[in-house]
Amino acid sequence: MGKFKNLLLNKINIMLGAVLSMLGWSGCDEVFNSEDLYGCPYSYYQLEGAVLDEEEKPIVNIRVATKWIFSADDNFSKTDTTFTDADGRYIFFTQDGYSDSVHVVVDDPQHGTFAPDSADVRLIHTGLHSDETWCSGTYVGKADFKLKKRD
Repeated sequence: MGKFKNLLLNKINIMLGAVLSMLGWSGCDEVFNSEDLYGCPYSYYQLEGAVLDEEEKPIVNIRVATKWIFSADDNFSKTDTTFTDADGRYIFFTQDGYSDSVHVVVDDPQHGTFAPDSADVRLIHTGLHSDETWCSGTYVGKADFKLKKRD
């Protein structure tokens, strides 16, 4: 009798599932009144700054490395590297999951003229994008550095 009961309940569950899926039954629409979204929410990030020497002159071709932390327990991060331009400026753009800070390291590996420096930058939320339902907005940060020459 137990096998027959389990078989009957299994068949009823399959038929009910088929009927509900044909009717387009959705449990979330009545509660949240929104469309279903799949994937991970994302944000846009922009970090910029300048690297100057002690006389406040721009330093060209200094390496700027970033470590973006996208998890509270530090098990997902993203690193990126760029070099300063002729005006000593750098800029990063990225799109990823949520982060509110970035670690920035500047150094001079090619010539070794300048001592390295680093900073933790807190990112500021500048607002949401009205056309993006899955985007949590844009975060910006700025980090300027004044490097000292090595002895």
